[in-house]
Amino acid sequence: MIFIGAIAVPNEIKPSINNLPDVFKSSVIIANLEGAIVPDGFVSTTETKLFNCENVINFLNLLNVKVVSLGNNHITDVPAAFRNTKKLLDTYDIAYCGAGNNLEEACKPAIINIDDEQYAFLSFGWDAISCIYAKEDSAGCNPLSASWVQWCIVNTKKLYPNVQIIVLPHWNYELELYPQPMHRELARLAIDAGAVGVFGHHPHCVQGIEFYKDAPIVYSVGNWFIPDSVFFNKRLKFPDIAKEQLAVEWNGTNLICHWFKYCPERH
Repeated sequence: MIFIGAIAVPNEIKPSINNLPDVFKSSVIIANLEGAIVPDGFVSTTETKLFNCENVINFLNLLNVKVVSLGNNHITDVPAAFRNTKKLLDTYDIAYCGAGNNLEEACKPAIINIDDEQYAFLSFGWDAISCIYAKEDSAGCNPLSASWVQWCIVNTKKLYPNVQIIVLPHWNYELELYPQPMHRELARLAIDAGAVGVFGHHPHCVQGIEFYKDAPIVYSVGNWFIPDSVFFNKRLKFPDIAKEQLAVEWNGTNLICHWFKYCPERH
């Protein structure tokens, strides 16, 4: 499987990706969908909202994305589009996790089979970076807290005894080069609780990688495709450190880093 970063595709931009390794064609891709999928004309890039237009589905299919994390700080930018997001992902058989109409829905894992092995993906968003937590009767993200992350892992293991659990946290601050000490601790707690890997995002730049008890912890895979000078009335753009894109290939044992570079002129 291959883990890639944040994706936000507006109508007026068609992403161009050249020279993808052949392994992408035969691998399950896991991505962070940075914002709900909105119907045409539902919201504008002049607004201070991050979202995906419905043509993002073509992009996800091109990349062979089979799982998306919704537990992020922009998934609730357009609350009315959440139903449309789930409908489209269900229609195109893309599993999702990390957000829901209530806490019970937000904490449900995305379950897929890869090479006769069952995997459960759990996504979490951190309220310190404006992720809105789901509650019993309100929509939002699966909360990122040590006790709740551990409970979700243990509960998932009870429901699916043979599953391999992977955690997808949306954490740390934008453009931070290093993980927060508390998030390093949380990643290790997740593995102690039964996760086999942790693959994070949100800083919009790549952070470090370490192994704990032979399990990979990738603190941030950075962006994958958020075009410069389009969203937020063309104000949203990232510095050079965010132009380096990372795709992390992992087969349960070996980890390979595939590096790409974003070109703002050609998207």
